[in-house]
Amino acid sequence: MDEKACLFYFFDNYQCDYIRAENQNVSDYLKQEYRKFLDGLKIALDGDNEGIEELCNEIKSNLDFIEDNCKQIAEVVEKRERGFFKQACDQAFKLFNNWESYIFSARYLKDNFYRIRKGDFSKGNENIQRKELFHAPINKNKYISSGRYSISGYPCLYLSDGLGLSWLETGAPNNFSYAVLNFCQGAPFNVIDFSITPNMFHSSYHVYKQYMNNFGIKYIISFPFQLACSLKVKNRSDAFKAEYIIPQILMQWLLEKSKYDGIKYKSSLNSSTAKKYGYSNYVYPTKSYRTDGFDEKLVNSFELSNIEYVKIKDWFDGAKKEFDCAKELRNKLVKKNKDAIISRIVNLFDEIEKCKENIINGNNDEDNYSKMDDIYRDIKNLKKEINKESLEVDFEVTKLIEKIENLHYDIIPLLIGKNNKLHFKKIGED
Repeated sequence: MDEKACLFYFFDNYQCDYIRAENQNVSDYLKQEYRKFLDGLKIALDGDNEGIEELCNEIKSNLDFIEDNCKQIAEVVEKRERGFFKQACDQAFKLFNNWESYIFSARYLKDNFYRIRKGDFSKGNENIQRKELFHAPINKNKYISSGRYSISGYPCLYLSDGLGLSWLETGAPNNFSYAVLNFCQGAPFNVIDFSITPNMFHSSYHVYKQYMNNFGIKYIISFPFQLACSLKVKNRSDAFKAEYIIPQILMQWLLEKSKYDGIKYKSSLNSSTAKKYGYSNYVYPTKSYRTDGFDEKLVNSFELSNIEYVKIKDWFDGAKKEFDCAKELRNKLVKKNKDAIISRIVNLFDEIEKCKENIINGNNDEDNYSKMDDIYRDIKNLKKEINKESLEVDFEVTKLIEKIENLHYDIIPLLIGKNNKLHFKKIGED
C-alpha cells in the first residue's frame, strides 16, 4: 500500500524553516536547501514505494531536470544579489518557460476573501470606501512599496481567505478596516497553486489523482519553485529583500501569460500564529486599467462588502463587565483550599488577564493572541476532562469556565466587529 511509501514519508516529515541564517545569502541558503531536498528525494525513491511505482519511475526519469532547475533558481538569485538584474530576469524567464508544462494550477470561484488596511476607512462615500480597500490604483503608484510578488510602483491585489491571516499579514494592527470580497461574475480564476505544503502532498495526491493523473510529477517538479517563493524574510525592515527575488520575477513573467490570473500561496510570515490558521493568500496582478487606475478585470470580477472598522481595545472595554465577573469568581476560588482543578483554572485565567493587559496597554504582539487562543483550548480540554471523569468540582469552577468560554469570541480579536449584514457591491468608476 502507498500509505507506507518512502516518498510520502519523506514529504510528510520534510523539515524546512524557509529562513536563512543571519549572515547567509539567500542564494547560498537555497543551494543548501536544494541539496537537502535532492538527497532526501533520492533516498526516498530508492526505498519501498509499493503502490506508487509509476510515479517514482517518472520522478527518476526527471531527476536531471529537477536538479538543473534547483541549480538555475539559485543562480538567478545569486545574479540578482550581485546586481545583474537583466541577466537574472532573462535566465529566470527561460527557466519558467521550461517549467510551464509542469505548473500545477487550479481554478477558483469562491466567496469570502479578506483585505485589511490600517486605519479607519469606514466613513464617507461607499464607493470611495471600497476603493480604499481594493488594490492601489496605478495613478498612485508612487505610494506602492514592494511586496512578495510585486515590485515598487506596481499594484497587485493581495487577499487572504481568512481574516486572521489578513490581520497578521498587515502587521497585526490595533485599529484596522476590513472588507470581505466575493467573486461576482465571469469564469473561475486560474491560479498557480503554491498552497500545498510538503506535509499535505500525501493527502493531496489521493485527492487529485482521481482526475489529474500527472498531479504527482507536477508537484515534485514544481516544489523547488514553490520553495524559492516561500522564503521567510529574515529582516522585514530591509529595503531590499532577496527572499522576494524569485516571486517578483515570477510575477513579471506571469504578466505575459494570459493563462494565469494569479498565485495562491501559504503565508511566509515567520509566525507560529500564522501556521495555526491554515489559511492561504492570493495575489492577482493588474494588467489593464480603467481611467480611475483600477484593473478592469479585477473590478468586474469582485464585489466588496461595506467596510468594517475594528478597534481592538474597544472589544476589551466592551467586555470589561464580563472580565470583572470572571475575576471575582477567580478571587473567591483563591481563598478556598486549592485542589489541582482550582489551581489549573486560576492559573489559566491569570494568563488570560496578563495577555489582555498587554494588549490594552498597547503591546499588540501577535503572541498575546496566540497564547490566549492556546489558553482557551486548554480550558476546553479541562472541561472535557471534568465531564469525562465525572469529577466533582467546586460550583464556582464551573461558573468560571463558562464565563471564560463566553469571553472567547472565536479568536480574539480577529473576528470582532463581525457584521452579518454585509452589503456587497462592485467598485464604480467615479
